[in-house]
Amino acid sequence: MSASVSKWFAPITVAVALWAALAATGCSDQRPGTPQRPDVGVIVLAGGGSGGDAGAPDSWSARLFRPLLQRGDVTGDRQVRVALVGRRESESWPTPFWKMLGATDVVDLVIETTEQADDPALEAIFDHVDAVFIRGGDQGKYYDLWNNRRIERCMLRVHERGGGIGGTSAGAMSLAHYALAGSTSVQSEQVLRDSHHPILNDESDGGSAIHEDFIPLVRDALIDTHVTQRGRLGRMCGALARAVQDSGRTDLYAIGLDQQVGVVIEGTTATVIGIGAVDLIHPVPGSLLLRRPGKPLVWTDLVYHRLTEGWRFDVVTRRPDLDRPPTGAMRVDWDARFQRPAARWEVRGSVPEEEQRFSFSVDRKAPIYELTKNRAAESLSLTIGMCDVHDTSVRGFLHESLFRGLYDVIGLTAILLGKGSRVWVDPAEPRFMEFGANADAGVGSEAALVVVSRAVKARSLSPHVSLYDRGHKRLHAAGFIGAALHVLADSAETGIVLDMDVGKAVQRRADDAQPDSGGNAAGKGE
Repeated sequence: MSASVSKWFAPITVAVALWAALAATGCSDQRPGTPQRPDVGVIVLAGGGSGGDAGAPDSWSARLFRPLLQRGDVTGDRQVRVALVGRRESESWPTPFWKMLGATDVVDLVIETTEQADDPALEAIFDHVDAVFIRGGDQGKYYDLWNNRRIERCMLRVHERGGGIGGTSAGAMSLAHYALAGSTSVQSEQVLRDSHHPILNDESDGGSAIHEDFIPLVRDALIDTHVTQRGRLGRMCGALARAVQDSGRTDLYAIGLDQQVGVVIEGTTATVIGIGAVDLIHPVPGSLLLRRPGKPLVWTDLVYHRLTEGWRFDVVTRRPDLDRPPTGAMRVDWDARFQRPAARWEVRGSVPEEEQRFSFSVDRKAPIYELTKNRAAESLSLTIGMCDVHDTSVRGFLHESLFRGLYDVIGLTAILLGKGSRVWVDPAEPRFMEFGANADAGVGSEAALVVVSRAVKARSLSPHVSLYDRGHKRLHAAGFIGAALHVLADSAETGIVLDMDVGKAVQRRADDAQPDSGGNAAGKGE
């Protein structure tokens, strides 16, 4: 722990015994139950980014994190003190930023060993802390160093007595009831190719990378960050599927935060603030989950909301508040009919040029976002798609553009294909889209992500230019309420196909595939 970065911390180590004797609400007793009263203090989650300039009170970060300090002096010592906690010092969230938001003192705690995480000096420090901010970094390392130690209990006590607690990136992920904290970076393509990939195991002990015994303040939730920027929609689905299987619970949900956007949770209401979009995903009683060792993830009928700034949702029911939409949001109705192809139609995920076979596409090389309607004779009705979506050089632009396309033309089915994915429609059964391995890629079979927007009830655009805009200020994050998300692969083995006439995943024929434990996932909400 760094003793030089705060005037508050410096004298603490020489007065531990005195402070411990005087402490009114110490951290040394048993940690709070799991989860512990998440409605007591405000919770603020950010998907990444920095605190920015202290002279920018209207920046995304200032607007998002100002509520963290809104209760002011919680401890009654006539100070408003925020503790910054992490493994390393960082200039991304400087002291002047927090003072602009109302803090009178900032305690910068660098905790990089288990001894520091159990230092009795933390008792006295946290007795006078009104809010906690957990920096970005590696949530797996945070878990290994802090779990069941004094620092963890002290942070929870701040929240229990009414203080705010928040974090960015790894710090936000650490606040989930089901935290993805295995000390290894998980990539979407890994879990889409193998739902039991070792990457979903904890690097430290070989067990699950999903932990429900850390700082479990956002009940029943798994949180992921940098979701659009790093193309993590597939990773989030894979991690949530592992959480469902590990826990035996089918009522869990995922919150996906992009860079420079987040949520403020007060009571049961979460409000989206920032530049990009927040994903909200959960299964329903009809969802079918297949996790097969060495095989791609398959999961049908997930409810998918994508929320831009101003949307609110209930963290218990998982429902967005349609009665209080953000400015500019619009209710939508959809009415169109799928035109069955007369000839075989196929797209391979390793060939971006084949994106023109969808009825709509976006040129990944163009200097500007522009939705293109492709030739009807060669394209599949009511579809938009992207190939090689894990390409690190363009994945942020690809995901943002595809979802913007769903905003521009409500009712489309969006197909996100990695290199190992292949989709086709056979003229013998022209209503069914099938999924399988792209042998040309040489990477094995990979699940495709399918977003069906036919049941969308409302749509919105962020008022801010997207981080992935290429300079023409035309690309904004898009939001929609009520889409369906399917993770589909290996139709020949699973029998699961997409019925394009009705926009639903169906099990077309009997087979030997059976749901893993945790299959037939049921959830709350719509």
